[in-house]
Amino acid sequence: MASANTRPNLLTQTKRESKPVTVCFGCPEQAYIELTVPSSFVKVKSITFKTTSHDQGFSGVEDQYRGTYEQCCSFFDGVITTPEGHTRKRGLICTNRHAMIEPFTHVCTWPDTENEEFFTQVLQEMRENDVIQIIPKAHSRAWRNFVLEAEITITGESKESQQEELGGKKINWSISSPLSPTAEDIYV
Repeated sequence: MASANTRPNLLTQTKRESKPVTVCFGCPEQAYIELTVPSSFVKVKSITFKTTSHDQGFSGVEDQYRGTYEQCCSFFDGVITTPEGHTRKRGLICTNRHAMIEPFTHVCTWPDTENEEFFTQVLQEMRENDVIQIIPKAHSRAWRNFVLEAEITITGESKESQQEELGGKKINWSISSPLSPTAEDIYV
């Protein structure tokens, strides 16, 4: 018999891409890497994005902003699309460091326990077969986003964790309903 506080069975899936790509202002938007949410996931718990990149290494205000994240016009968006290709959600993953030619690795996680409403909503709305994309971007002339590699890791609750053994029968708790507060008799 399963205990009432059975932990969910968590699964992780990762995809990594390692090919140099340069994105400039005016380049058509294209995913550098994408990962499809597997059908074995009933709920996505977190998405971790890892990017290694740099900008063009100079700017008109580099004396003031070099090495900071301020006024940097090269960055990455995280995009969630439906299997049909419609955008479900889009958000900023990270920006490059301003006017730095040296590659730098950024790791950004969108957890479902985060207080920010956007990240919570993104994860709650995700479904199996949705596609998670990393889109490199550059805004303003002369700005470049030199991408060296990227990785997407998703952690999710498996469908099997939604079922528990009880008396030889599987019970699917995801479809159970709470007791009615107006019930007259409740026996324990």
